Amino acid sequence: MRINNAEKFSFNGRVKFDKKLTKSMVEYANEILDQPFSGTTARERIAKSSYDVEISGRASKRTVHPKLFFSSSFNLLKDPKIFHHTSRFTYFSPSKGVSINSTVAEGAHKLNEHLTKFEEYKGWYPYAYNTFGEKISAFFKRMFGIRK
Repeated sequence: MRINNAEKFSFNGRVKFDKKLTKSMVEYANEILDQPFSGTTARERIAKSSYDVEISGRASKRTVHPKLFFSSSFNLLKDPKIFHHTSRFTYFSPSKGVSINSTVAEGAHKLNEHLTKFEEYKGWYPYAYNTFGEKISAFFKRMFGIRK
């Protein structure tokens, strides 16, 4: 008998750009996403995941070194008897960010480091989810007391 896991087929991760990013910042972010790192690009890695990556930045007309910041978030199921009672947690990349004046390889390294740290951070919580399939799985795990 073959069983399909709903978690694997219910969501594809996306990259969300902040509306305030300049054109050069979006181009640099796209170069970072398409740069191969350890055999795969960050865009492919995000597409296979169950979470989104939001790219924001701080830039103005006077900014000398504009920077990009990465963030990802997940929800946490709190009460085993109430399906809709959740909390939201967000993980930000290191506070320094990635300068658009740095090389694309450095930016790809920082983005992949962010993805690895976020997956580790999400793994600390046993009832974390991003998709509806993961939410159902977390609900039943919480209901029956399964930690992993």
